[in-house]
Amino acid sequence: MGILPTNTLLVKYKIKDNSLCDLCNNNEETISHLFWECTKTQILWHNLTEFLKTKNITFEITRLEALLGITNGTHCYIKNLLTILMKRFIYLMKLNKRNPSFTIFLNYIKERMKIESLIALSKDKFGIHSDLVKIFN
Repeated sequence: MGILPTNTLLVKYKIKDNSLCDLCNNNEETISHLFWECTKTQILWHNLTEFLKTKNITFEITRLEALLGITNGTHCYIKNLLTILMKRFIYLMKLNKRNPSFTIFLNYIKERMKIESLIALSKDKFGIHSDLVKIFN
């Protein structure tokens, strides 16, 4: 079942003629390829891990976690939110036919953190959210 319209699915439904990844133009664009296997995507995940290390946060997001989410463990909330934001960012870059870069991702995430902070404050749940805000400020 195709929930997210990748190029592979769009070719199947005869909406597109080409199933190659919009980011790398080298491989068939499946969900797994777009969000994990693509060379452009791998650079983003690597840069995120390296950035977090500079903030003394040492964890890596695995392929399975990137595709399906994290259910438990240390930093579960932060990992899930970062994973969701990264995948949304990747898909926005695909839709806008832009080359994804980590600098653009950092700007994107800082804007999202402003919005998330306002939501958390309005629901009196800023405590759980404050750690993530500190990372990107």
